[in-house]
Amino acid sequence: MALYQRVSGSSNINLYGGAFWNFRAGPTQGLCTGDCQANGVLYENNTKLFSYGISTINVKNLIMETGPGGNKNAILAPRTSNMGNGLAGFPQNVPAYVAAYLRQSK
Repeated sequence: MALYQRVSGSSNINLYGGAFWNFRAGPTQGLCTGDCQANGVLYENNTKLFSYGISTINVKNLIMETGPGGNKNAILAPRTSNMGNGLAGFPQNVPAYVAAYLRQSK
């Protein structure tokens, strides 16, 4: 599946409260468990980018980055390092959270 959000070559951007959830996947639209989507957000070569409150469900990598002198599509926030508790009544849906992304804020 495609990225939820891509911001590239931009400046003076403020993003608040991005919630990207994936409950169904595949041709049969079966219920997701674990890593149903590989990547959520890609930030590339931005300046003065401030992103707050990113949350995902069933996404392996919350944030990837490409920047000046940086690795192409480097994984900055994997779900396994940013996990929350399973949703009440839906333990198969594993959320992850990032309070703020500020690496391209200069």
